[in-house]
Amino acid sequence: MPLEYKILDASLPDWAEQISALRLQLGAPENQTLFPLQYLQVTLPSIGGCALTATQGDSLVAAAFLFPRDLQAGERTYTLRYHALDPQAPDAEALARTAGGLLGAQIYPYDPSAEAVYSGSHSQVGDYDIGRPDSAEAQQIPALQAEIWNAQAGFLYPSDLHRPDFRAGSTLVARRDGEIAGMLFGFYRFGQAEKVEWWGDYRADLRIESQILGINPRFRRGGLGFSLKAQQRREALADGIEIIHWTVDPLQLPNALLNMSKLGAVAFDFYPNYYPFRNALNQVSASRFRLTWLLRAPRVERRLEAEGKRRAYQLSDFPDAVVLNEGASCAVQLDAPFLAIEIPGDWTALQNSQLERAVRWRAWSDDLLSRCVGLGAGKYVIMDVANAGDRWYIVGHRYNDLSLLFEGNRTYA
Repeated sequence: MPLEYKILDASLPDWAEQISALRLQLGAPENQTLFPLQYLQVTLPSIGGCALTATQGDSLVAAAFLFPRDLQAGERTYTLRYHALDPQAPDAEALARTAGGLLGAQIYPYDPSAEAVYSGSHSQVGDYDIGRPDSAEAQQIPALQAEIWNAQAGFLYPSDLHRPDFRAGSTLVARRDGEIAGMLFGFYRFGQAEKVEWWGDYRADLRIESQILGINPRFRRGGLGFSLKAQQRREALADGIEIIHWTVDPLQLPNALLNMSKLGAVAFDFYPNYYPFRNALNQVSASRFRLTWLLRAPRVERRLEAEGKRRAYQLSDFPDAVVLNEGASCAVQLDAPFLAIEIPGDWTALQNSQLERAVRWRAWSDDLLSRCVGLGAGKYVIMDVANAGDRWYIVGHRYNDLSLLFEGNRTYA
């Protein structure tokens, strides 16, 4: 009986169910070479990836997940991450040739079960040695992820993604005192090939989707998150990448302080209930901003020059702002230059101690952000963090033209 090959279509409504079933067939959650379910369901298609199955009759014999890899002469290339269930299954190279024919693209085979070759690197950044992990360090990263997020096996990323032949977009560890103090990794993301107005002269056809930034609990409050992101930026620019994206919970204050106040990232995309999972940090719906980091923007360069020491604004720094405290009516006329939206001082603690209040806060902020955040007339770009006493706010700047993204508001940038 001949093999049948199929590219799974992420645009179909049953994509999430197909991926969940496929992971179970491939041995999830015990199979440690599989990516987490939420990544494959949500992030992989959003960066331009897809999945491939090889079946014989009713039996799955092999499967693969295709990750954006590079652009060669303007054409997309992919890494085929190979998983076999049958000893007679086509090998990774044969499956890559088939996938290449189906997609009309260059496909590079990658077998996560093959012998691993790593190439660690080292760069002294302040008190930390930051660089690509070696083999031993790569093996330690899933355990550190589990410690930081209290994550179970099915939510952990495989250690082999740090191999150079897999070609992740970013992979960094920070070392200090013989320990991994922090980690960061992400993946290439395809974008539109043509130049569109709002990207200006920035390269948009290949970007990085940053996925995980985690700090060992024993090394927190030392500015390491800033140092890892700054190193990621340096390496991305050297690689010809000019835009990095990542997703964050809009109600997590520490994320806002790092990503907007210190790094200069901005949010004009909002996705309510973005991830389906629930865990200790996400006991209510997991809504997300998609942040955009324009690596060459003067606004970004100014904030990085402050080396992570930049203070949060006071709410009084934003005159004529519409200020919306927790639960305030969203039915207001939003035509002010600034919009200040209250967020909890400790969102994780609030979910643990006052779950019903957290559910209400999420619903309120989801409604507001869905209507107000974006590019275009009457919309706001979230760019700053401010406080008034013990109350904290994310601050949106009213969108007028593209200069806001690149330069920032000159008075308040």
